Amino acid sequence: MKRIHFVKLLFVALLVSGSLNAWGAEVTFTPSDYAGSGGASVSGGSATATKDGVTIASTKAYVDGTTAIREYSGGKLTISSSNTISKIVITATSSKYAKWTTKTGSISTDNAVQTWTGASSLIELNADSQCRWNKIVVTYESGSTETAVYLHP
Repeated sequence: MKRIHFVKLLFVALLVSGSLNAWGAEVTFTPSDYAGSGGASVSGGSATATKDGVTIASTKAYVDGTTAIREYSGGKLTISSSNTISKIVITATSSKYAKWTTKTGSISTDNAVQTWTGASSLIELNADSQCRWNKIVVTYESGSTETAVYLHP
């Protein structure tokens, strides 16, 4: 009898833990998302890209082709969504250009990769010196929730 209750409890625990991460989503931005399919260029101005309801916008960007985005010193990279963003991973072209700072959440740096963690629908990253990136991955909540209720007969 105890074994049956243990198996039921284990099954419920697996269902609940499996559903905890099922409602997150991820979107990846590359320089070609800014430059467009024609490889358009922006020099020292604003650039914006939107995918799956997530928008990234630069204030002092240099986009030329599709290999990397430069954000000049004093520029700002804003990442926004109608959903809560929990993680942003920015891959810089080298550790020399992984220099983003923020007042929201926290940023950790590992060589050329900076990871922002927190919980916000609007994140502003500041370029205190020139920053260059070639990939940004944004993890956000998809807005769906699930509640598991177990009623013992």
